[in-house]
Amino acid sequence: MLNTVEAYGRTKLIDPHREPFGKLKGFVPTSLPPPGGKIPYPDIWPVSLHTSEGSKLVIATLVSNILVTSNMRLDAISKPSIGAITLNFKLDKKDALATKIFLDHDNLQVALSMAPDPAVTQTSDTNIVYQLRQIRSKFDADNAYSLCHASDYDHGTLPLSSLFRHMTTIVLRLGVHATLAKATVESCLGQGNLDTQNAFTAIIALYGESNEIPILGNSELSKRLEIVANSLAPSLVATNEYVAKEIALAFQFYD
Repeated sequence: MLNTVEAYGRTKLIDPHREPFGKLKGFVPTSLPPPGGKIPYPDIWPVSLHTSEGSKLVIATLVSNILVTSNMRLDAISKPSIGAITLNFKLDKKDALATKIFLDHDNLQVALSMAPDPAVTQTSDTNIVYQLRQIRSKFDADNAYSLCHASDYDHGTLPLSSLFRHMTTIVLRLGVHATLAKATVESCLGQGNLDTQNAFTAIIALYGESNEIPILGNSELSKRLEIVANSLAPSLVATNEYVAKEIALAFQFYD
């Protein structure tokens, strides 16, 4: 059962976080349907991608990839898998050809009503920030702030994660006019490890005599923010462990 997904475009022009998902021993994995032959669902291909980070479960189309970030098995007792790396399911070509996809009827009807409307940019009017994908790079691209994460699991208790939440709110409200205040960055000094503190010092140097710098299109700011984002990885692992336990408990209740 798939609980949470994140949508990614397939081309760089549409989405800077598109495939490839990282080289592995000189080989770039792809989720494109295999050429030739008949597949169960036209132009839809569920498959496990073996990347440099680990195995990722993806439901792919010709224009997008749906990355599964929360799932669990119903046919066996096992811990739910939370995060981009999926350990519960391993779909090779043979498995993918035999895979059946079932959708929740009510959610499907909602999705079908939203799809024809080009003005729709989010799946819900609440928990806006929680609809963002969990990315760690290219914070200068407007596509990085696409609301394509279908879940509301985010504790957001760490000061450094609050910085990204603050930036997201500004970008979603102001778009290309979004700026990051120097005072906001200064309030983060002293937090995180040495690399993170050095990154904040480097960000402050970008301001010069100004008190504001743009967020979108600012590659130098994005490079430093990537260091900060990577420092949050251990806390994200702990959060994912907590979510996995909560999901397991919920299903024990209904067992």
